[in-house]
Amino acid sequence: MNICETCGKQFEPNRFARRRTPQRFCSRKCNLKKYRTTEQFKKNAKLYRQLYRQGEYYKKRKREHARELHRLVIEKLGGKCQRCGVIDERILQINHKNGGGSIEFKKVGPFNLYKQILNGKRQTSDLEILCANCNIIHKWEIGIIQ
Repeated sequence: MNICETCGKQFEPNRFARRRTPQRFCSRKCNLKKYRTTEQFKKNAKLYRQLYRQGEYYKKRKREHARELHRLVIEKLGGKCQRCGVIDERILQINHKNGGGSIEFKKVGPFNLYKQILNGKRQTSDLEILCANCNIIHKWEIGIIQ
């Protein structure tokens, strides 16, 4: 039996909860009562509000970084569609000649794949740049889509 730090009641700790430290409160309500009144919570709440407001900024920076990496990889692999010659970066895609690109993207992730290509850790002999239309045609030709 444990004793709640807020209300002083005895309680049976939850044996199914995974904890590194022993359970100190009988309920969530007692836990919140203890921590919402402390100075530490008030200081943290201010910090969390600030970080939440900055969240949109970080999401925007992450998108810009992803676009920049994509642009650099496309530039390294030729900079244009290898079938029709389109150079518009908005529709250019990295194509795996032998298939398996979605599996690699799920396994490694797009950021890491781009970084590996740029750093020379990933061979580019099985990659090509295709526009969206040519990429769909390629998938149809090799039988991925019907």
